[in-house]
Amino acid sequence: MTAPAWFSSIQWSTPVTVEALRIARHQIPRAPGVYVFTNYDGPLAQNTGVLYVGKASTLATRLPGYLVDPQTMMLMSSRSGTPRLNTSLKHAGKVHLLVKLQQRSRNGASSGIWIRWAQAPSPHILETLLIGYLHPAFNTHGNRVGRDDDY
Repeated sequence: MTAPAWFSSIQWSTPVTVEALRIARHQIPRAPGVYVFTNYDGPLAQNTGVLYVGKASTLATRLPGYLVDPQTMMLMSSRSGTPRLNTSLKHAGKVHLLVKLQQRSRNGASSGIWIRWAQAPSPHILETLLIGYLHPAFNTHGNRVGRDDDY
């Protein structure tokens, strides 16, 4: 199946691993856009290991939230004594993605997860189109979030 024209016209950055981007955060543009996490570094396509699609009014401020050290990542907050989900992680897909990053990088192993982004003046519209086309494993699709056969 041929990709739609809108998808083919997107100018994606070169895929970079989460670990490499932690070191070279200066690569991330200070512009609105969309970002995609995958478990491979090849061209984006349907049903090929796309994990998560997100949008940002400024990519340089949104993406660093995913670049925390997985060994020390806190997914649960213990405010008021009872552990609960960190309030900065309100989207279930983000939680699943961060847990996956944490699991894959135990014992110093690299995550095998790549990030790429594209600048876009209307990231919300593009994010919606990308989720519908790429069917990422960790974006909310009813009960699809985090199913093992999706990644």
